[in-house]
Amino acid sequence: MLVDAEQPSFGEQVQQAFKEGWEMLRAVALGIIQLWWLVVLASVFYLIYRVLKNLYRRFFGETLRIKKLKSESTSDHQHHKSPPDKQKIRLDDNSDLK
Repeated sequence: MLVDAEQPSFGEQVQQAFKEGWEMLRAVALGIIQLWWLVVLASVFYLIYRVLKNLYRRFFGETLRIKKLKSESTSDHQHHKSPPDKQKIRLDDNSDLK
């Protein structure tokens, strides 16, 4: 059991808490910095993915799925078009029907 004289003061406790907090923050920052190789590796894989994706699109163009969707959408538009309006012949009331 500690005697009141042996307990650190409030100011010392605050100072010790800031010191320990700073050390923890420093350790976390250094841990993240040590993972730099993961960032580089992820960037390399992302660049490879983008290059392969562009090559695939360049050489193979549209896939069959996209062509099928386009053909379905154009056939849907053709079925839903309204029939052309018929021309109406209008007779004037003043016209002579002899």
